[in-house]
Amino acid sequence: MKEPFPSTRANDQEEISIHLDAELLEQLKHLTNDPSKIIETAVRQCSGASAIESRN
Repeated sequence: MKEPFPSTRANDQEEISIHLDAELLEQLKHLTNDPSKIIETAVRQCSGASAIESRN
């Protein structure tokens, strides 16, 4: 069975653009110097939850 989150190499990644509320971005910046990592993790968790739900 295929894993929901295969390891990605740098050349397998796509660049996207999102619009965030300025206040939310400030909150993310207080957590890390790289808010994109938090956003990537959240998207991975969401898509993983969807994959698990669709199997049930």
